[in-house]
Amino acid sequence: MKKFCALLFVIMMLLALPVSAEKVKFKDSNCNFTGYSSIYMMGISPLQLDQTDFVADYTADSKVRMTLLSAFADKKIRMEETLQENALSPKLGFDVKIYVFGYDKIWHDAWVETVNTTKTIVITKYRNGREEKETISVPDVQYVQHPAGYYYTARVDLEFNVTDQRTGRLVYSLRDTRSRGGETDTSGMLKRICNDFVKDITKN
Repeated sequence: MKKFCALLFVIMMLLALPVSAEKVKFKDSNCNFTGYSSIYMMGISPLQLDQTDFVADYTADSKVRMTLLSAFADKKIRMEETLQENALSPKLGFDVKIYVFGYDKIWHDAWVETVNTTKTIVITKYRNGREEKETISVPDVQYVQHPAGYYYTARVDLEFNVTDQRTGRLVYSLRDTRSRGGETDTSGMLKRICNDFVKDITKN
């Protein structure tokens, strides 16, 4: 049974991509996404879908908020969380849904990996009283011991929905799903997701 589990884990690692990203996007071509100095954040919903062997980060909403604040600040746009009833109120508003934010933690048994390589051998020959060296490559098999432990995959899955505050019409929607194998840190993926979102809704 242990050998079967180890084999199954090896197959999973070979089939799994260490880094993956997927986007589903809608952008209204009739909306002007330029020329505004503030945007209204309507809310963040930390849904955190229940999944086996997944460790959720329950500080995700504050991390998303701070990362978005920074991304908008880089574009000289003020992110407001309280809507002011005046002519200077933001024309665009958005909300965020956090479907997944954390990491997978999957246990695997110890296993042995067979690595087929070649090694170079230098052979010395004597021909007509002279020394000659010849280099040849020969097959070499190495066995790498992998100890039992956990395999981690950091995962972030966010959805952004942007509406025109004057009409209530949806003008932009993005579902961005990313993962990175071998680590638990989500900060790099979160920063790229937020930067890409902000960059996209500040240009036509």
